[in-house]
Amino acid sequence: MQDIDIDKIDNSNDASWVLADSGQRLTTEQLDRLIGLVETNDDAGYVLAHATQQLIPEQTDGLIGLIDTSEDAGYVLAHARQPLTPEQVERLKIIKGA
Repeated sequence: MQDIDIDKIDNSNDASWVLADSGQRLTTEQLDRLIGLVETNDDAGYVLAHATQQLIPEQTDGLIGLIDTSEDAGYVLAHARQPLTPEQVERLKIIKGA
C-alpha cells in the first residue's frame, strides 16, 4: 500500500478517512494537522470509532468537542477504539442524554 501524501489532505471528510482507515503511521504533527481539519460531528465520531493509531487525550478532546448529537455520542461510546478518560465518557453521556 502506498503512503498517502498528508499535505494534500484539505477537508474534513478526507482527513477523517485518513485518520480512521489508513494503516499509515502518522507523526504527532500529522495527527494534529488532520484532526484540525475535522469539522463535523459525523467525521469526529467516525475517527473516534475507527482510528487504530492511538490519540492523546487532548486530541480526543478536540474531536469530542465536535460531537453534538445523542446518536453520535452513543455511537462513540459504543464503538470507540480510542481510550477515553472518565471525563470524556461523562461528556459523551451528557450529550447522549444518559
